[in-house]
Amino acid sequence: MPARELVAGWCECVKQGAVSSQKLFEETTEFLQTSRTQDAFNSSRLEQLIASHCAFKASIVAADQREHPDRFDRRSRRILNFGHTIAHALEAVTDYRRFRHGEAVGQGMLVAGELSKNLGLLDQTELELLTKAVRLCGPLPTSRDLDERAIVNAIAHDKKRTAGRVQWVLLERIGRPRIVDGKRLVPRCCGNRYAKYFAERNGTLRMNNNTKPRKSEQGGARLKFLIVAAILGSVAYAGYQFIPVFIREYQIKGSNAE
Repeated sequence: MPARELVAGWCECVKQGAVSSQKLFEETTEFLQTSRTQDAFNSSRLEQLIASHCAFKASIVAADQREHPDRFDRRSRRILNFGHTIAHALEAVTDYRRFRHGEAVGQGMLVAGELSKNLGLLDQTELELLTKAVRLCGPLPTSRDLDERAIVNAIAHDKKRTAGRVQWVLLERIGRPRIVDGKRLVPRCCGNRYAKYFAERNGTLRMNNNTKPRKSEQGGARLKFLIVAAILGSVAYAGYQFIPVFIREYQIKGSNAE
């Protein structure tokens, strides 16, 4: 099998491990760390690992075959979309020519993990485990040259959105996913560059670097602020940077995660 297809496949395995259980995540990363020979890829150990991944996915799909829009629990089929919000955008802005799907998911997991940490959901140590696991999958195509505005627009039209809103699959810890409606994520601060951009597009929001948005100003621009918020700290990991960091702090509206 071509090397890039293996990288893509292992990224999908890391994704499933991250949202399923610490045990499956550790089994996956341990295999990637210790099994780099051809013999390992022909072993019963790999067969068992694949069987575990298939069993997990089958259990999720069987319980929620149509990905019910009202389900936000940890057995919802939506959890399988971890890393996919950014992945779909990266694929779209590159006309599906640069990334294998799993490679884009690898990038997306780094972003979702960093957003989870900045929201106060995911511990730094857990984020480092996720980042290491993605690295173990292999090299990912660069995204440094991509237009962040195009990415923002692509995410806003993500095929997995519900009622016009992006549904983010984040992590509270490895093996504990959390589905968060984009409507509930509110930025606390924003750089002038993006404030100006969103003001131009929405005609409602005016913000300076350290100015909190008034309640009346948070409507139309909230989702797009979230989108930029998502494309951040992972830029420091493994050379996968594709836009500068402008937003640093966020909160989930109506929760204590800050």
